[in-house]
Amino acid sequence: TRARDGVFFTSADDYGGTRKKKLSRFLTELGFERKEGTEEIDIAERLTPPPEAQRSIKEVDYLREAIPEKASYTQLKAFETCPKQYKYAHILRVPVEGRFTFSFGKSMHNTLFHFFTLVQERTGTVQTDLFGKQTKDQGPAVSLEELINLYDQEWIDEWYLSKEHREEYYAKGKESLKDFYAEHKDRMPIPLHLEQPFHLKLGDYTFKGVVDRIDPMGSDQKSVEIIDYKTGRIPKGNKLTPSDKEQLMIYDLAVREVFNLEPAVLSYYYLENNTKLSFTPDKEDLEKLKKSLAEQIAKIHQSDFAATPGFWCNNCDFRDICEDRWNG
Repeated sequence: TRARDGVFFTSADDYGGTRKKKLSRFLTELGFERKEGTEEIDIAERLTPPPEAQRSIKEVDYLREAIPEKASYTQLKAFETCPKQYKYAHILRVPVEGRFTFSFGKSMHNTLFHFFTLVQERTGTVQTDLFGKQTKDQGPAVSLEELINLYDQEWIDEWYLSKEHREEYYAKGKESLKDFYAEHKDRMPIPLHLEQPFHLKLGDYTFKGVVDRIDPMGSDQKSVEIIDYKTGRIPKGNKLTPSDKEQLMIYDLAVREVFNLEPAVLSYYYLENNTKLSFTPDKEDLEKLKKSLAEQIAKIHQSDFAATPGFWCNNCDFRDICEDRWNG
């Protein structure tokens, strides 16, 4: 395992046998020598590391060299919560136990992706690339039965707490999709792009992400609405905070600069109760965000990844291995 502060070697003459033990050949190969002395000499004095055995770079230098080339919203939020959490998750990539919320969210996202892919195909539009589209003959609308079949195919049943818990969430997702279909069946949106990845340049850095859905708002296909699905609870009072809006505003920057489109509306679609919360940011706010993103990424590259413990430690994936965790 990787040492956090340093590596310590110990050696003894007596391990309980009849003969004194020699220094390990592995330590000898590293250049360590046993100093002659009395039985009372401290082990730290008896093992003297040569200069060439010392670490050539500090741990923090190694960590900075291993920072992912492209930043993401998930990375920024992890670093904002705790730089050490970022280190564990995105540099050391320590494996974590899955969560049922991820399984449920992925199930719903995948279902709607395949559903709207069918909508594109059957209404004469097939997504081909960032800037073009291919036309096909008109086909029948996608039925509710097909939507539910897609849900069954895309359902991920991992990490739920019990069989009853899994069935509860399956039923909740199914009802949400039925309500979604009923809400849109008479005027089904025809997306311009689905699950569209992007790489946004921010000075010396690159930001990556994926936009769930981009819908056209005009006949010229230039003015668009950006939609991001949410499977969690809707914000209190149905009001988005500045922090809530940040993710969609990043997508706004990407859609403008990478896709050469003009976002008119940014929307979070909360699937649990089929509610859409929308807003339109000021261009000045977008420019401030662009500058802020570059500054946040720069902080990551300059960080020593020291922990910032707090109540959020209680829900951290790395709580059990972090000696700096908050115990309040």
